Amino acid sequence: MNKSYQQLLGIDKKNPVFSLSVNPHTNQIHCYYGLDLLEIVPNDKKHIAYKHLAGRLYNAGINLKKLCSVFGFDPRTIKKYGKAVLSDTPEEMIKILMGQEYHRKLTYEIQGYIKARFLKIIKTHPRSYNLEMRKEIYDVFEKKLSAETIRPLLKELKLKMKEESLQEKEEDLDCKCLPEANKKNEVDVFKREGVFQGKQHLDCEFPQESNNVNPTQDLEIEDGMNINNLKHEDSDHKSNVVSQKSKPLYFLEYCYHLGLLLFSPILNKIEKVNPKGWILKQWLSTILLGMINIEQTKLIHFDDLETLIGRSIKDTGYQRKHLKNLADDSLMKDLLGFNFNLVKSQEESDFYYDPHTKQYTGINKILKGWCGSKHKVDKAMHMDMIHTSKGHPVYIHHCDNYYDLRDRFFDQVNLFRNLFKEPDKQTITMIVDRGIFGKNIFNKIKDEPNLHLITWEKNYKPNNFKKEDASEQFQMTRLRNNSTDVLFYSFIYQDAKWSKDSDLRLIRVQATNPKGRTIELGILTDDLIRPAKEIICLMLKRWIQENDFKYLEKHFGINQIISYLTITYEKYKKQLRDKEMKSGEYKALEKELKEIKKGLKDLLYREHNAVKKNSKRTKKIDTLTQDKNNVCNKMQETEQNISRLDFLIQANYKIFNFQNKKIMDLLKIIARNAFYQLLEPFRKCYDNFRDDHVLLRNLTHTSGVIQFYENEIKCFLIPTVQYQPEIKKIVQQFLQQINQTNYIMPDGSNRKISFTLSEKSAFKLAFNL
Repeated sequence: MNKSYQQLLGIDKKNPVFSLSVNPHTNQIHCYYGLDLLEIVPNDKKHIAYKHLAGRLYNAGINLKKLCSVFGFDPRTIKKYGKAVLSDTPEEMIKILMGQEYHRKLTYEIQGYIKARFLKIIKTHPRSYNLEMRKEIYDVFEKKLSAETIRPLLKELKLKMKEESLQEKEEDLDCKCLPEANKKNEVDVFKREGVFQGKQHLDCEFPQESNNVNPTQDLEIEDGMNINNLKHEDSDHKSNVVSQKSKPLYFLEYCYHLGLLLFSPILNKIEKVNPKGWILKQWLSTILLGMINIEQTKLIHFDDLETLIGRSIKDTGYQRKHLKNLADDSLMKDLLGFNFNLVKSQEESDFYYDPHTKQYTGINKILKGWCGSKHKVDKAMHMDMIHTSKGHPVYIHHCDNYYDLRDRFFDQVNLFRNLFKEPDKQTITMIVDRGIFGKNIFNKIKDEPNLHLITWEKNYKPNNFKKEDASEQFQMTRLRNNSTDVLFYSFIYQDAKWSKDSDLRLIRVQATNPKGRTIELGILTDDLIRPAKEIICLMLKRWIQENDFKYLEKHFGINQIISYLTITYEKYKKQLRDKEMKSGEYKALEKELKEIKKGLKDLLYREHNAVKKNSKRTKKIDTLTQDKNNVCNKMQETEQNISRLDFLIQANYKIFNFQNKKIMDLLKIIARNAFYQLLEPFRKCYDNFRDDHVLLRNLTHTSGVIQFYENEIKCFLIPTVQYQPEIKKIVQQFLQQINQTNYIMPDGSNRKISFTLSEKSAFKLAFNL
């Protein structure tokens, strides 16, 4: 050991191995185990390593009084540090070692967030940055901080910002000291390198200098201005860059996700749905950009997204936390109403109703149901969806298989009806698949004056349909690849009362496709007044809902579970209606009796047809008859029906916590409807149904150059597609139509947007090193 080291703890009989010394040059404590250096820690009472060493030495059996005199801690404090060393979790260790600082509101996490957000907030709110920062902290961390709590940190950050600004000004002054010729040469270099090229695309405007040079001929740049970093900030900043007599300052910026602004109207509206609508706007934006869950948002360029839509949260953990806090029935009701108005459902009266089922492959005990996509019964969750007659999704309900479709149909129809302005007066017609078929359902439908049902007749059997007995015949058209590519379908039908229930109509339809293939179908409805042709057309267009299920699944991830949180049926008990079910023991006895009867039936048949009697067969018949009687006696003694809810609770079955999924799925449906609203005018221009949605999706995902003015921005979209001349004209025509509708920026600035289709060749790169 170096003689210059100051010894703090020496070796004695009670402590034969550990010694501590201080290095006076580095002010560090050296801990020795015998003659071997064990570790080096800072000689600082606030340092965690210092506290950790005290706790370990206490656990090693060193005299507590000596440790108190050496480390300067209270005996109880050193005991706590010893307990922290032995703690099971790092959270508990940190909690003990930090002491009272652990409970402070201004955590290191919040400090990091303040440092990351300070520059953007002080630029947008120069006079109320403290208040705005605290609002964001409450939204993200759910902690209320006083202005004084964060004031010292903000003051430090503001001082640092001023120092950096002064340093930049000094560099600018160095530039100004250059000879005039050198400055002119610098400008010429920028011109030659083509930093600003393609004026027809950029519509550049530059301030005029005092020498009255025409700015459209020679580009003059003010001293010290970095043309690659021009920023459009507040009016004070503008006045420092150009003179008051010059035109409004703008700046150019390459921007990812620029095509998102084609959805500006819907983004502006969604923000008003909820006080925290800004986060709904962010999620809707990411879904429209193809990021169909929160985890995928890591692929978003958040600085550019914030430029386009305003405030956003990058961290996926905080996004999930916001989703959990926001997800409740009131927000779901607001989003349902928003989507209802978006697709103008108030004007509709015909709707398609069908469940979309997602198979679950996890370990939780979830009720099984029919998975149509897998053609088998398996663990499943259902999404009952309602579409308009035009194929737009307007309503969604998430559930497990506790209630089947016929049990939950009327409940969901009543909830959906409440979205109308006058729900009691609104008459609606539901078009449903065969799963709704049932006598009880038809009886309930007949008792509902404002509800009609159209469905297929289950197990319909063709009965030699004769054309001469037809009530009427007509044709229905369907567009294939474009508005001129038309397919014709022929229909002949017979309209009569249903033989099983005279209050229902059975419409027998013979349909022939363009290839000449003919099938016969049976359609049931309780609507005795509506023309049969309308009923047939509605029923035979049910494929648009099935197609939309696939579209929602492929492009918007409607099948994603979002959250794997589950709830026990015990907690959900008050919200469910109990149902009776056969007990497992009784069902096992039924199965056993069925097998016995099957074997007995076979033996009795053989016994009846046999020429000679067989003693072995007779003995088997007697044995099976006795077994049958025994099973029947057991069945009489066994309880047949039990409470289904009690059974599920005892068997520890789970139900999904759908709250998070409900909100995200509604946003996906809104995104789908927003995309189709934008597709409608594009489809009219393009008139090619095979890939119009592909081209439009590419256009909405594109990047480009954004040019800022005081009251307007210009967007130069640079798609990744090399358009054919014809398609290029169509896209330009589509953007011109949008420019006539006065789009407004969704960042809250109320600036107007104009779109221009540009190309990569219109711009040249200049590095800002």
